[in-house]
Amino acid sequence: MKIQLLHSGNERRQLNRLSIDRSNEFFGIIKYQEKTQPAKIVDFHSEGIGLLVEKEVAVLFTIGTTLQSFEIYYGKRKLATLEEPKVMKVSSAGRISLSFSSSERTRGLRTVGRLKVRGDFHANLIAQDPWKMDTMIHMSLIDISSSGFLLETSLSNKHLLQGMTLKDVTMILPGVNVITLTLRVAHVKHTAGRLRVGVTLVDPSSHTLVAISQFAIFGTIHEAEKPIDIIHHLEKADLKAKKLGNAARISSVSNAEEYAEVLKIRLDAYRAAEKVPTGFQVEDMADSFDDRSIILLCRVGGKIVATVRLVEGDQKSPFPFESLFPISALGENKTREHFYEVSKLAILPEYQGTDILLKLFKEVARQTIINKRSSVCLSTRAIKKNYEIMGFKKITEEVPHPTLKQEFLALFRVNADEFIDGQKMSALAWEKVAKSVVNHLAENSFIARPRRKISHLIMRNIESIFLKIKKKRAA
Repeated sequence: MKIQLLHSGNERRQLNRLSIDRSNEFFGIIKYQEKTQPAKIVDFHSEGIGLLVEKEVAVLFTIGTTLQSFEIYYGKRKLATLEEPKVMKVSSAGRISLSFSSSERTRGLRTVGRLKVRGDFHANLIAQDPWKMDTMIHMSLIDISSSGFLLETSLSNKHLLQGMTLKDVTMILPGVNVITLTLRVAHVKHTAGRLRVGVTLVDPSSHTLVAISQFAIFGTIHEAEKPIDIIHHLEKADLKAKKLGNAARISSVSNAEEYAEVLKIRLDAYRAAEKVPTGFQVEDMADSFDDRSIILLCRVGGKIVATVRLVEGDQKSPFPFESLFPISALGENKTREHFYEVSKLAILPEYQGTDILLKLFKEVARQTIINKRSSVCLSTRAIKKNYEIMGFKKITEEVPHPTLKQEFLALFRVNADEFIDGQKMSALAWEKVAKSVVNHLAENSFIARPRRKISHLIMRNIESIFLKIKKKRAA
């Protein structure tokens, strides 16, 4: 049997079903009115199938009859369950033709929005053919959501059927990662000489969803659309943005336009935290310390969403913290030029809780190590755990916060050597913040590669196990 497909330019192309009339590899089971009937599979492709049944069974069906389902077996393994196929042809000799073409909408793939992949940013998938030996299926990604993808592949894969499961699929996400996942075919459509295959994700891990979300930032936003609010962009497809990974890009302020945007980020974040008086304007977020600071910013999707600065110390000028603590708090024989003060941390409210804070402090660690300094910062009780995770240790007593009621401030410090060897840091903190920084600097001969003590590795594993237990109890 042949099905004619209309293509662009009024071109017509014949799509033949795969003939397996003489093969015993395949068989099927018809489910209709709570009864099951065996059927020999004669030929099929992704939109239709030809069957041979006993003559007394064939008379049970008429053209237009909708079956409960049809199961296809290869050997003893079920390849697919086709839901509600329709009888298109019945002959007195026992030949039956079924149609099971389906749309995305009927299969529920449009319950959330979908993000179309940029034409210049290809993501590819490779899967073992469900039944052809030593054969791989190559597919490209058209659009994505948290529930599934629309894929495109060649007509040679016309045997892909609704309900088939593709296991151990390798998905290459440019700029992000290579992941392995399981997909289930939801619908197949022939268009313009290609197959469009809608698939759903089968029990995706959190790692998989994070990678898909990160790719969506790179691969579904066109340059002309930047800057864009990534959180809302991903929410269209029910994707989350807690771990932005490589999609969060850190750099330092290099021009007046970036500096103006940083001041706006500071104001928005500080207003949300009620840390500035009513009536404060953007220009009020600038101060003289900015003139001698490395001001870092974080971009996501071209939009600046976070910032922090490292104030460079010199003997003539005080640090911001000196309005609350004396310079002697840094220790005996310590001079300002050996320190940075980390301050003016500001993250837009909708991006708080993501890994942006971690990304910013990796760059703080890199600057601290390269310039052979120590870094200090003021912290409230509310966020001191964040700084402790980054390796900072409290070096002063607390004093009342100058603007926040019922809040206190203390001075925290971390040294370059502590970032490098991690001996005075939590093992997990070193893994999260300093490890990749130290490895990068060692590979480029900025520093000697430190030797990790066995005790440190043991503690890392113990802390990791304890953290997992804590998360399970919290859940």
